Amino acid sequence: MSAKSVSFTLLFGLAACLLVAGPLAAQTARTTPQGVAYVTGGVGTDERAAMEAMAGAYTLKMEFARSDRAYLGDVAVSLRGPVATQLTAEGPVLLLQLPPGRYAVTATALGTARTQTVTVGKTGLARLAFLW
Repeated sequence: MSAKSVSFTLLFGLAACLLVAGPLAAQTARTTPQGVAYVTGGVGTDERAAMEAMAGAYTLKMEFARSDRAYLGDVAVSLRGPVATQLTAEGPVLLLQLPPGRYAVTATALGTARTQTVTVGKTGLARLAFLW
């Protein structure tokens, strides 16, 4: 195999790896300044499936969509409860690792704020869906 062929093969392999990793990049765990671990993403079926597989490690799952069920991203989220924090859900799915308790969650998209309450237990996954 020539050096040119090896270089092309390596370059092609690297590009393929980046394409495969791309949908999963949005699922990188982050932490708010208050210490709340979260993951946001869910654009496309592969990302949504990956996030669903990760959901068991979190205590709250939120989904954001328009009333016609089209998914929304870039949603400002504010939580008040045992822990108060703010963040932006970049994709239509947001997973959070919150301590148990009752939370008021305000999500703002399309210029409109929606507020719901949720109780996060010691075990299991609480869920919220916001529609605009």
